[in-house]
Amino acid sequence: MGKFEIIDHTADIGIKGWGENIGSAFVSCAEGLFHLIGDRPDERVVTEVTKEVASFSWEELLVEWLNELVYEFDVNHYYLCDFCVDGWQQFRLSSRSSAVVIPESYVVRHYIKAVTYYGAFVRKVGSVWVAQVIIDV
Repeated sequence: MGKFEIIDHTADIGIKGWGENIGSAFVSCAEGLFHLIGDRPDERVVTEVTKEVASFSWEELLVEWLNELVYEFDVNHYYLCDFCVDGWQQFRLSSRSSAVVIPESYVVRHYIKAVTYYGAFVRKVGSVWVAQVIIDV
């Protein structure tokens, strides 16, 4: 399991995630994203969601992937958890996550409009990969 930090931002909210590789840094950001949305529902996992995303840079890949996860929340009413990035190479990734159907009584902590490119970065700092995004709430 990776680690994340919620970052104060003037009008939005930032997430900084880190891990031993790019995949785990991305997972940390996804965990932070769903932490912002709210607590994991007590309901059981109903399905697995897979994603294949390609882009032109690590930053674009991170933003596009996280926006795909927001889509699952908004459209399919899935709370995603247990993230696994199975593979990443030259700005492509494949991922899996567990999906819990959000009950009608679910309390959303923050509604996510979009994950933005503003302030996004992915870089290696020493032996740790760090990824950051700003979330439009």
